[in-house]
Amino acid sequence: MAEGHARDSTQAFLRFIAIALGFLAELETQLIVAEQLAYYELSHVDGLIE
Repeated sequence: MAEGHARDSTQAFLRFIAIALGFLAELETQLIVAEQLAYYELSHVDGLIE
């Protein structure tokens, strides 16, 4: 996000925000799958995906 903020236009910054949101969605999906595969209990990281 800092890299996006340093860009020279609002459009470039918003593009970086959109990319960051995509990465966040991917991480959330991986946490859910890892919990379903019993790699950890969801309660340990529940606050991360709320």
